[in-house]
Amino acid sequence: MSENSVNPETMADALNSVQTVNVGDTVKGEVLAIEDKQLTVGIQGTGVEGVVPLKELSTQPIEDIHEVAQVGDVMDLVIISKIGKDKENGQFLLSKRRLESKKVWDELKAKSDAGENITAPVTSVVKGGLVVNAGVRGFVPASMVADHFVEDLKQYQGQELEFKIIEIEPLDNRLILSHRAVLEAQKAEAREEIFAKIQPGDVLDGKVARLTNFGAFVDLGGVDGLV
Repeated sequence: MSENSVNPETMADALNSVQTVNVGDTVKGEVLAIEDKQLTVGIQGTGVEGVVPLKELSTQPIEDIHEVAQVGDVMDLVIISKIGKDKENGQFLLSKRRLESKKVWDELKAKSDAGENITAPVTSVVKGGLVVNAGVRGFVPASMVADHFVEDLKQYQGQELEFKIIEIEPLDNRLILSHRAVLEAQKAEAREEIFAKIQPGDVLDGKVARLTNFGAFVDLGGVDGLV
């Protein structure tokens, strides 16, 4: 064997050693090419390529792929599957969206554990409630939208509201929110403040909230009084 010859076994070992990534790994990918519906990326430190479909680029809707990626960009990605051995067409399917989603779920879980509310916009009205964008999809059942019956939920379309996290299951992509709980907590706080200040004989201003056959309910700013 000449000095310039290459041992086939050594070459095969070298080629195999390059592919050191596995499904589930977080890697850095450099954008090599951009198409309408996907990116081709080189996985740094491996010598192999992969593709990032448009739907896996972000948790937010993307109209133009060129607005979120340029050739030469380096981004954190997670490998979600192996799609073949053809280096030119990409060996792995990767996702940026799933890393973003995991970060959002972790932040939401921390807020839920701490009893903190979140603020998010209502993106659509669907049968049975509201869909909100909390970085991930959240759902507000109709019974948890307000502290009173609302016949037409369309009035909430596009509004940014405060929500309490009622249920969170990241593995099931399940996020149940309540705006009603926030309103009720605000009213309870207002009642405590009012009861701490008023005394028998005080003269108060109020707004008639509703009439009944036995009197009028007057809103004193969070507390109803009966006349």
